[in-house]
Amino acid sequence: MEQPLVSVICISYNHGAFVYKALSSLYNQYYSNIEVIIADDCSTDQTQEEIKRFVANHPAQNWTIVLNESNLGNCKTFNRALKLAKGKYVIDLAADDLLYNQCIGKQVKRFEELPEHYGVLFSNVDLVDVNENFRAKHYMTDSNGKAIRMVPKGDVYRKIVKRYFISPVGMMVKRSVLDELGGYDESLAYEDFDFWVRSSRLYKYAYLDECLVAKRETPHSLSTRFTRRGNNRMFVSTARICQKIAWLNRSKTEDLALVHRITYEIRQSIRYGAYDASIVYLRLMKELKVNLFKRIFYRILVVLIG
Repeated sequence: MEQPLVSVICISYNHGAFVYKALSSLYNQYYSNIEVIIADDCSTDQTQEEIKRFVANHPAQNWTIVLNESNLGNCKTFNRALKLAKGKYVIDLAADDLLYNQCIGKQVKRFEELPEHYGVLFSNVDLVDVNENFRAKHYMTDSNGKAIRMVPKGDVYRKIVKRYFISPVGMMVKRSVLDELGGYDESLAYEDFDFWVRSSRLYKYAYLDECLVAKRETPHSLSTRFTRRGNNRMFVSTARICQKIAWLNRSKTEDLALVHRITYEIRQSIRYGAYDASIVYLRLMKELKVNLFKRIFYRILVVLIG
């Protein structure tokens, strides 16, 4: 049976200490029908030199390097690389993370077994530090390496809206899904929450109960920058995604899930001083007919703290 082509889009920005190992993890995949598009978002450290050194030491026909002349951000950089991708399946890999050598082969095998209405597949993830020392698993596992708690799959839209978190590092996506969605929303500061919402509204998600990827947790990771006080763009992006959810919702149950999400997100935006986002949430609460007392309470908080 012919192997479907998999496009790995590896986004780098100041990943000089890690990019060589990330690319090595792709080069060492057991699955052979892979194209790699390495897109560097105008790094200011030695990342570009490390990329060129790796490619020179590991010649391969299906490796493409894209070097941005200015910093465009993750969403725009990914979309530019996606235009070059030819694969049936796509993996979005940050240049500080690692794929274990059986990752792509196992994900493709599972995806090929799924019905057509499945658009995203994800696996468990090992969380490691900057030196690749194991810290935890995204989903806690038993002695056989299987998730202890049930992992949501199938129609995950409502759970994602409510506050469910999939590790994007372990995801493989059908290229047709990304094409239908128009890639990532370039107006946002980050991509994963918006992608989960929009794709899960249209397609089902499958879970592969194995740890196939290592996510490196660093002081400069996106999740760390997210909780930096005054980082309004990240919080406003989340608020805008919640506005999208309000338009996409089809039932009262989904609206209640959004209220649950907003209740969490408005506390975070107040806590980290993102008052523009807080105002968006207050407006959404009104549209969703959230309890008046709760709306007044959060409005007073915004005024007092702001």
